[in-house]
Amino acid sequence: FWIQAGNRGLADVPGDVELSMVLDANDGSEVVVLESTVLSGGLQAGELSDSIRLEIQGVSDVDLSHLATHVDGGNWATWDGAWKECDEGNNEEPWEGRLCD
Repeated sequence: FWIQAGNRGLADVPGDVELSMVLDANDGSEVVVLESTVLSGGLQAGELSDSIRLEIQGVSDVDLSHLATHVDGGNWATWDGAWKECDEGNNEEPWEGRLCD
């Protein structure tokens, strides 16, 4: 999977940001992290990251209907993730792209 992260806020995020591909029922239940990486150096206000590759093995054994990307721990992150933001509710996105076999 190729993903991008963006900072829609007015303040820079000066440090590393975790990006994850997860299985998430989006109901506050336990999230299963399939793969994650760190975006080094943060994101400036208004910046969109380069495309980042996350490779997941064994997807044939996974219910992909709950696949999502999370930034900074997602919307349900403990302690609102590593970075305190004005809007903690925009840190995840369900995967709606076509999946190949």
